[in-house]
Amino acid sequence: MSNWDWFQPGWGNRPRTQFPGLEPLDPGVFLVVGATSEVGQRILRQLLDRGMKVRSLVQDAAQARDLLGADTEIIAVDLRRPETLTAQVTAHLRAVICCLDTLDIEDISNLLQACVPTLQSTPLQPIFQFSSPVAVDLQALWGAVDDVVMGGVSESSFRVEQGLAWFTGTVSTANSGGFASVRTRNLEPPLSLENYDGLKLRVRGNGDRYKFLVRTESGWDSIAYSYSFDTVTDTWIDVWMPFREFVPVFRAKTVPTAAPLDTRCIRALQLILSKFEYDGALNPKFTPGEFQLCIESIAAYPKPPTDPSSILRSPQVILVSETVTTGSAPSPAMVAWQPQHQEFLHHHGICFTLIEPTGEIAPTPAPTVIPQGCKGLDDLAHRCVAALLPSE
Repeated sequence: MSNWDWFQPGWGNRPRTQFPGLEPLDPGVFLVVGATSEVGQRILRQLLDRGMKVRSLVQDAAQARDLLGADTEIIAVDLRRPETLTAQVTAHLRAVICCLDTLDIEDISNLLQACVPTLQSTPLQPIFQFSSPVAVDLQALWGAVDDVVMGGVSESSFRVEQGLAWFTGTVSTANSGGFASVRTRNLEPPLSLENYDGLKLRVRGNGDRYKFLVRTESGWDSIAYSYSFDTVTDTWIDVWMPFREFVPVFRAKTVPTAAPLDTRCIRALQLILSKFEYDGALNPKFTPGEFQLCIESIAAYPKPPTDPSSILRSPQVILVSETVTTGSAPSPAMVAWQPQHQEFLHHHGICFTLIEPTGEIAPTPAPTVIPQGCKGLDDLAHRCVAALLPSE
């Protein structure tokens, strides 16, 4: 089947492939450390009542199950032994809540060391996760559009095998050709990515420079928005493509008068290997012949917060103590929260908050919430959850 034979059905000659659209972004898991404490149980229940996923770290799993019920994932660990803080503990974390009356300085140090790498990870919105079963036939949605449409002889294909997508083929400059590509038919419904900052590819290539194109119009030969990226031979890399850096093009020529990329209506995606860069300039890494690009996933990543104070309203680490400070004696929160912990989290860009019934404000630069006049442990837990979920 020729490239045009494949491509034509997307514009009315056959029923269009229905793309399932984006699933809601996974809000992640709230890790409650010391969940069997009085305040820990209340925080746990309030998060579960709001439909959040909660994972509880405890010392005795059987005893904890009797106290906490069946709605939370329970993992028994020994915080004195860092090797027990496995990927099962840290996977998909959104925030960590430490009930400090059950912990000491060494416990907190080990916990933070294990959790920070996951907390640093940018939450992604999957678009194509080729290892996951989907309701759409990817072989029918993606297809080759090579230079044969202009008289060239390049050829390529797109296939999904063993949880990976493969864009492979042979690109030739014969007959004034020189490009091979794979493209989706029009996505129905179109993707709406206005709340995202760009796209991320997870790919393994052969050292060539490729382009990733986004189309917002339904016509097959319309303006596209292009981003060029280099691959490293036989090496998996993450390619971060900010929407603001996509270049409007028409047949590899830039269109300075084009409107900015409208991320509210993305109708088609395309990968291309071409001898040209833009406006007649040659691709400096182009070599005719066989090529292959392996794609693990295509995802969108969110915009950074525009209001710096929003970071403080939604911390990733909360330390909470139910003990009321008496006189000049510091609370467990203040004892456990050492300067090295503050420095460690600041260095890694992790926002944190202290919450306790009463007391003095912690030394700067720690963003701190000190509720005055809490009306019992339920109120303390509520303030903790309100800090985690500021929109509540």
